[in-house]
Amino acid sequence: MTRFFAFCGAFFLYALAIVRSFLSLPLYFVEIMKQVYFIGNRSLGLTSFSGLSIGVVLALQTIGILQKFGAVSYVATVVSLSIVKELGPVITALMVAGRAGSGVCAQIGSMKVTRQVAAMQIMNVDPIRFLLRTRVLAFIISTPVLTLMAILVGNIGGMAIAVSVGNISTLEYMNKVMDFVTLADILEAVVKSLCFGLLIGLVSTYLGYTVQGGTREVGIKTTDTVVISSMLIFFFDILITKVF
Repeated sequence: MTRFFAFCGAFFLYALAIVRSFLSLPLYFVEIMKQVYFIGNRSLGLTSFSGLSIGVVLALQTIGILQKFGAVSYVATVVSLSIVKELGPVITALMVAGRAGSGVCAQIGSMKVTRQVAAMQIMNVDPIRFLLRTRVLAFIISTPVLTLMAILVGNIGGMAIAVSVGNISTLEYMNKVMDFVTLADILEAVVKSLCFGLLIGLVSTYLGYTVQGGTREVGIKTTDTVVISSMLIFFFDILITKVF
């Protein structure tokens, strides 16, 4: 229990240090863009496929239920709201944590083991600003974009099933989506994904930066990154949903 509270305290202080560094210069914009490409390139295919799968499965399950009540046309409402408000942001964040979060943790942990971080300090380069802050900002930028892409692909998958299986016209499906999905729903998805991106970035960089042993500890920290990020995603999803 003592170790848990010690970890929480150290992580909280680290998060404060990173957030304060957002206001300091230089920003290392080129490095941020490199990390955005790295995270997006590693996660785009996985998150898009996850969104497509969710849309297809939701539509298949919902059509079977709504047919019993003669309300098949509302499949668009169920699928779109489920993906936009909940499944899109959460599933995307979990995929990003598993794919890119673990990779960032392993990368930073390896740099610690091979003394590259110490070499940066000797060259008067602040690792907090250059190494850690840039990756946290990259997660904050990338996660909402990946979430919106997953939502779009998921709705396309749901529409394809609704048109082919539920005999619903494309125009009718799109009209239902536009009638029930509001700007507030999309804003909620963006806010969730921003928070999830910040959490994944903080957890992955903190665990990677605190590696002290050899390559074995790098593997342990990488696994911990996925586990802790997933738990925080579910916890903050409940909080944000309650607020909205």
